[in-house]
Amino acid sequence: MSDGFEWWYFQVVDERLMLTLTVHRTDLVGGSTPYLSISALSLADGEYASWRLPVDEPARRGEPWADGLVREDFGQYRIRVAADGLSLDLALAARTGAWGPSKSLLCHDEKSGRSAYWWVKMPSGTAIGSVRWGARLFRLDASAYLDHNWGTLPLYEALTGWTWIALARADRTTVGAVVQPQAGPVLHLTNAPGGRLAQEALAGGLSRPDAPPGSADLREAERMLGWRPDSDLLRRVKHQRYRRRGEPAELSYTRWAITAGPAGGAGRILGGFMETAVVLPLAVPLG
Repeated sequence: MSDGFEWWYFQVVDERLMLTLTVHRTDLVGGSTPYLSISALSLADGEYASWRLPVDEPARRGEPWADGLVREDFGQYRIRVAADGLSLDLALAARTGAWGPSKSLLCHDEKSGRSAYWWVKMPSGTAIGSVRWGARLFRLDASAYLDHNWGTLPLYEALTGWTWIALARADRTTVGAVVQPQAGPVLHLTNAPGGRLAQEALAGGLSRPDAPPGSADLREAERMLGWRPDSDLLRRVKHQRYRRRGEPAELSYTRWAITAGPAGGAGRILGGFMETAVVLPLAVPLG
């Protein structure tokens, strides 16, 4: 995987806590040692924290493993993590079948025979268990999500950018992604009924056509999505640039936490996350 990339992304959301956990075989642009990243946002007091834990073995039989802290057994997942100020004990199970692009394929380079893939293994699931974070204790019966990203084609050679979004509701998770390959048409992917991600976001209070312009990063997400995310429900929790020595590009990555939409209505958003990544060419590659 030295020239490729691979990670598994878990998301757990309820009305009090939003949690992400990613098992990295590589960093986003590849080439790093394996690690487990965790972030938590308390909706009660607005506190946000993140952790990065090195792991020796990020996968077994092609599935996430993370030294036994994360394991898969027959399509169900168990997460037991103890870190500085954090303790997780969660069981995740799917409510619906897997979903994603045909054959999981995002793009393929005919010349080299290398490809990039994305597959949503658990678009809508449940997470049951507990999270202890500092003095906070959460007992969860929450919404869960899991996707898998991998490729033999370096990410910055495969794509010029993407925007991804996952909106958790009481009965389902709506997933959407706009992916811009280096060559070929832009991919618009969503499991929203009828492909109407913008209408789903509007109904849940995330999109408001008359909202004021957001930050430059948010405007990039708006450009890719084709509709305006409502900045009142978005809190930027991460912004980072990923680089590898000797490569001609870097990846600018931004993640927002999506807080709950207006009360009432079956389409109310409990929470979720949105991310935008853009490949930026470098005038002089890092040496």
